[in-house]
Amino acid sequence: MGRQTWQRQILLLLTGLFGLLLIGESFISSAHWIGQPFPGFFVHENLTVGPYFLSGWSGPVAGIDSLDRVVSVNGETLRNRGQLYELVRRQPIGTFLDYLVWRDGNNVNLKIKTMIFDSRDWALSFGI
Repeated sequence: MGRQTWQRQILLLLTGLFGLLLIGESFISSAHWIGQPFPGFFVHENLTVGPYFLSGWSGPVAGIDSLDRVVSVNGETLRNRGQLYELVRRQPIGTFLDYLVWRDGNNVNLKIKTMIFDSRDWALSFGI
């Protein structure tokens, strides 16, 4: 019986440590966005829109939805997420870009303005 308790404690400790490392990595990897231009939404590497955004960001305001797939920006077909972020970085903040997204088997055209990701966005996205 004592052995099971010891094993459970080790398992609990390892689970807690893993959780802390995961949370810490999330903070660190998202902190680099502070002060940087971004499209008003985040995408995964396969160019699908992520489920995490704030209602005031320009993407959701313009009508982009989670799981939309970004096909092109200003007529330029995208191959990866880095290409999208680079296109956004080259534009002045507040520039409206023309997005073609694939949603539920249909093409949808959206005009979404570039914006700066600020520290309030970062804090709110973590519920701080």
